[in-house]
Amino acid sequence: MDILEIKGERDTPSVLLNQQNGEFIIHGDSYPENVKKVYDPILNWFNSYIINPNNETTLKFKYDYFNTASAQMILELLTLFEENDVPNTKVIWLFKEGDEDMEEAGEGFQEMLDLDISLESYSEI
Repeated sequence: MDILEIKGERDTPSVLLNQQNGEFIIHGDSYPENVKKVYDPILNWFNSYIINPNNETTLKFKYDYFNTASAQMILELLTLFEENDVPNTKVIWLFKEGDEDMEEAGEGFQEMLDLDISLESYSEI
């Protein structure tokens, strides 16, 4: 599969989806005016990926901020993995130490989904 790499902007996340080396990372801010335009390529890529996934899939999310529309797209993406029962899927939800909003967002996804979602804090250097 081709690598999907999208450089983030002020209101859109950076994305790196590389099946060959197992990197699946989305990070930054997400509050675009047209959320479908941003997330449809990501969802389309993963729809192709789940047909023949890696033996293990680790998705990393490292958002600084996202709006409600983006939250719905993140949920849709995670639901894709849950509904298709992609084997050995792990989600790592990274949040800045002390960022209660992002920590709670990760906890919310944990409660809504039957996926292995790990919450991990990090500190800025």
